[in-house]
Amino acid sequence: MKSLTRTIVVFAILSLAMGTFALAEKASPEARTVTISGSVGLSGVMLRGLPGNPVTGWPGTYKATVDYGWSGTVTPVKAGYIFDPPSRIYSKVTKDYYSQDYTARLITFTISGTTGIGGVVMDGLPGNPVSDERGYYSATVSYGWKGTVTPTKEGYKFEPASKTYTEVTHDKTNQNYAVELITLTISGEVGVGGVLMRGLPGNPVVTGRNGTYQATVKYGWSGTVTPTKKGYAFEPPNLSYSRVTRDQNNQSYNPKRICPAPMLGRTGGRKVLVIPDSDVKPEELNAITQDLQVMSHIFDEKFREPRTIKGVFTDFGDFFGRDSRATEAIYLQGYGVLFLMEVNFTFSPPPKAQEKESKKTEEDVDPTWQRAKQKIFSPRGLGGASEFVSEERYSAEKFDQLKKELIETLKHAANIRNLKPDEWVILTVIGHGRQPGEFYEDYYRSAAPRSNYSSSYSTSSQSSSSEGGGYAASRSSGVAGGYGGMGGYHMGGMGSYGKMGLPSTTILTIRAKKSDVDEFAKYDDFEVFSKKMQIFTY
Repeated sequence: MKSLTRTIVVFAILSLAMGTFALAEKASPEARTVTISGSVGLSGVMLRGLPGNPVTGWPGTYKATVDYGWSGTVTPVKAGYIFDPPSRIYSKVTKDYYSQDYTARLITFTISGTTGIGGVVMDGLPGNPVSDERGYYSATVSYGWKGTVTPTKEGYKFEPASKTYTEVTHDKTNQNYAVELITLTISGEVGVGGVLMRGLPGNPVVTGRNGTYQATVKYGWSGTVTPTKKGYAFEPPNLSYSRVTRDQNNQSYNPKRICPAPMLGRTGGRKVLVIPDSDVKPEELNAITQDLQVMSHIFDEKFREPRTIKGVFTDFGDFFGRDSRATEAIYLQGYGVLFLMEVNFTFSPPPKAQEKESKKTEEDVDPTWQRAKQKIFSPRGLGGASEFVSEERYSAEKFDQLKKELIETLKHAANIRNLKPDEWVILTVIGHGRQPGEFYEDYYRSAAPRSNYSSSYSTSSQSSSSEGGGYAASRSSGVAGGYGGMGGYHMGGMGSYGKMGLPSTTILTIRAKKSDVDEFAKYDDFEVFSKKMQIFTY
């Protein structure tokens, strides 16, 4: 009985143990888990295939728990990247898996094309690549790259001017541009038509009728432009350009008429003095010297021009006693140019006789000064036949006409080179005559009656009115001392005036700024010029 009882107890215990073991065997696979972990080296990578699709954090590691015996494929995923290996396969895992690593590699694309010319910088692409000699360029960009590309080369423009990219996800080929050379304009005014603008590129550039010009040059062009036309000089003589990078407007010149070259040969012996106040280039000195000679010649020619005033033929050269005297010129740099001429004529009637000054006491007299004064101004006695006096020959009409013509002649001074706009052009005419004195009155009361003077003057006037006979007829009429327009003038000088009384000198000065002379020459407005110039007679 006891044996049976023990047997039953043992059996029960064994059955219980076996049941417990069976239960344990049945529950173990469901309760156990394993770990899969590793590194991708990049944050934000999703491990697709693992439970919950975990994402790597910093510094790119991951860790996942799977059931015991789990099977599956794990693939790392992130836009713009590929991984090595691309995935891992697991089958009925029964243990932990560590160091399940992947290597991430960035996906890149190519942007390429042509610019039509080499040396173009593709500003905006990574590294700012430069097109080769064929104009080809290429650049590598990362997945999803964004940016604006602008082709750049000095002197050129492109079409389109730029290209914009947003999230590049594939190669961009044939990204081409059309190239065009940049051209610029040089323009201005010369003031004279038909002027060749020597030095500008392309076909000859010549000013139009209105004196303007315009030319097209390449970007970066360099050169010197010289306006050229026969009979003209220009100020400035030329303009130089170095790497033109923008339009050059208002590139203007001032024209100046110049006399023909042969005239220089006829005036080469004139007295011209140039006084510089600073260094002067030899070519500038030579130019202004020649121009002063030319202008002096023009003044002299003005006296030789035949003219009729109120129906009476007048030769200014004879009337004013110019004879063969030449105009002289002086240039003082920084001030201006002075033209100096002499005539045997006073520019106003002699003053009325005044009472003799009271004699000074001997204490007030400088003996040396007094002797020199007497030597210069004392009468030298009579000589020759009856002579004329400036008082009798003075003509306001002829003097005014001469003054007007001299003013008009000043316009030619616009051609004088290297004369600054603010410098003066001055014409000074020195008139020599005689004032009536005691000797003059006594002489004319006794030796030269008024009737004789009148008849002589009448003969001169009649002779000069005949064609071509003014000078010769006057000399043959018996006028003593030679024909000087004043009777008392002698061809050899002014010595005969000493027979008539005290000498009288009057001076006519006409002056104007060079800029006003230039304006007068350009617009030929006598009234406007007359208001700007200055005239002195003393």
